[in-house]
Amino acid sequence: MPMIKIFYTPPGFGNITEFLFKEAVTAAGYGINNDYSNILYLSPSPVNVKEAQKTFHNLQGGKCYYIPPETATISQYCKRMYSASGDKRLIDGMLIPLILSSISGKGIGFSSAVCGLISDLKLYYPDLDTDSLKIKFEGIFHELNIPESLSRVITDSLEIFGRYKLSGEGNGFVDSDDVINIVNHEFGVLGLEPDRNYSLLILDGFYDPTPAEKNFLKSIIRCSDKTFISVPYDNSFMGLIKGYMDFLKENFDVEEIYLKEGHGARGKGQEF
Repeated sequence: MPMIKIFYTPPGFGNITEFLFKEAVTAAGYGINNDYSNILYLSPSPVNVKEAQKTFHNLQGGKCYYIPPETATISQYCKRMYSASGDKRLIDGMLIPLILSSISGKGIGFSSAVCGLISDLKLYYPDLDTDSLKIKFEGIFHELNIPESLSRVITDSLEIFGRYKLSGEGNGFVDSDDVINIVNHEFGVLGLEPDRNYSLLILDGFYDPTPAEKNFLKSIIRCSDKTFISVPYDNSFMGLIKGYMDFLKENFDVEEIYLKEGHGARGKGQEF
């Protein structure tokens, strides 16, 4: 079983990314011969990933002769995996509204809105095809007594979604959301693993991952020897993070550490 630590951070804690890297490098003892490539750092935002790279470099005291940790968002990591073995073209997300406009005959504004909806559907309902989604939403519309003039926008969007999927299958392309679900299928259904196992995984900045992202996190945690996870701990965030904490505790044995201002820590299960 992998060892998993959840670090709860209070408001005003400071740079949690720096703390996690120090824990990984100093306390956990990784980085023999200045090689930190056995650490994988994941964050939900590309901006956070860039900042994490800078933070880690600053911790090296200006030295250049080291191999840094692998850093990525979930989407970036899945695209790296898919590029090594995938058999379809991965299209740029900026092209999707253009493709949807061509398919539907609608303008770019409407197609951009549909693009966002399609992305949400792929990430929040990864196991449902378009026919199942139509049935699900029809049930919701009926239950809430939503007039057809409003529900028609969603049903039209689902129709475009179906045609977009057929276009991808016929023309041999996938998008970044497809790739996350493809990698999840390889992990969860086919039983495959990443091309390497990591000594330490850092999950920094996640608080409300989608079902597709949870599927990925479940697999990558199981493929890592140790995992350090940061979770903001504040009454104003409890509604957002509860689902994430429940997901972690339901799937793994975790050690909970409550940090306090000044990079201190209290023991398992203690409040600050």
